[in-house]
Amino acid sequence: AGCWGTSWIRPHGVSAIAHPAAILWDCIGATPNELRRLTALREAYPETPLAALLHFPRWQEVEQLESLGIAWVLGKPFTAEDLLTRLAEFRPVCQAEVCRRAA
Repeated sequence: AGCWGTSWIRPHGVSAIAHPAAILWDCIGATPNELRRLTALREAYPETPLAALLHFPRWQEVEQLESLGIAWVLGKPFTAEDLLTRLAEFRPVCQAEVCRRAA
């Protein structure tokens, strides 16, 4: 259950979750400002799996994001089924995190 809780982090904001199981980063494109925010997220949560939602991503953007630690990129527009399928990839990581916290 803890795997699917959500918290919205606004630009320059701080998450209320100390150790998120996964982060879904939503942006228009891989602009310099967005990449700075992504780098800050990666530094704040170095062990947390990170994925991106991006408007019509170009292959260069996908490669750049992957080099910054993004696990996968889902292009907008997408279907709910596409998103849920990709989020399911985080499920084993999330469950391992929940078990680790319970120990």
